[in-house]
Amino acid sequence: MKMTEHFDISEFDCHDGIEYPKKSIVKTLLPLCISLERIREAIGHPIYIMSGYRTPSHNRNIGGARHSYHMDGCAADLVVHGIPPLQLYNTISKMMADEEIKTGGLGLYIWGCHYDQRGYPARWNKPEGVDNV
Repeated sequence: MKMTEHFDISEFDCHDGIEYPKKSIVKTLLPLCISLERIREAIGHPIYIMSGYRTPSHNRNIGGARHSYHMDGCAADLVVHGIPPLQLYNTISKMMADEEIKTGGLGLYIWGCHYDQRGYPARWNKPEGVDNV
């Protein structure tokens, strides 16, 4: 099922085979996809969802954070081919600061970025010189 122009609900299904919870589509997934569309437009490249929703057991099995926002369905690990992770991080950080997308968690990794919509700012693996918005 298409959530927005470029994102389908199936991209957010858990890697253990469990589908994204239907009861959370409107409340959590749709707002996340709207923000991801804005990020995609800002960077000018497609976004690959490496990890979306996680069941508690899958989250435990992969060593995810105990209270991971992936389990709430409002987080995504993002990879953008052709865009360095730091550039993606800086773009998302600025967009949150400018209130173009919902505020939340932002983590920088060698493979890409984690973005969630927890409702308050949280940063990890933050590069030096980047403000904690």
